[in-house]
Amino acid sequence: MRERCIKVALENTPSNVRCVRMRKDLSGLAETSGPDAGLLCAPRPITRRALYVYLHECAHFVLHAGHNDGKHPCYVEEYEAEQWAHKVMRVAGIPVPRAETRQAKENISYMLRRVKRKKGRRIDPRLRAFGK
Repeated sequence: MRERCIKVALENTPSNVRCVRMRKDLSGLAETSGPDAGLLCAPRPITRRALYVYLHECAHFVLHAGHNDGKHPCYVEEYEAEQWAHKVMRVAGIPVPRAETRQAKENISYMLRRVKRKKGRRIDPRLRAFGK
């Protein structure tokens, strides 16, 4: 499994990633704009959980790099990154850990609850369904 995870990570690392910093924990960060643009921080993708985090951060480069136009709220970008990471793992034949799917749904639900407190905000129906 270790080799498969690494192979999937390498095949899906976008060309606009300039530097990859490996983290010891299961957190990630994608710097897609600003002075540190091109920096991807993620765990070494040697387990399914670590691969998922790594792919989630890659998704930000694939989907959102250079799109700092304010049209996509952060919760939409996070949802899209979750969907992309799920898709890549499914295509590769690597099951997404249930814990990661559950955590993704909790994160989106939390962001949506924060948005609902602000009056006049419309929420994309895809996100409402995903967060349940």
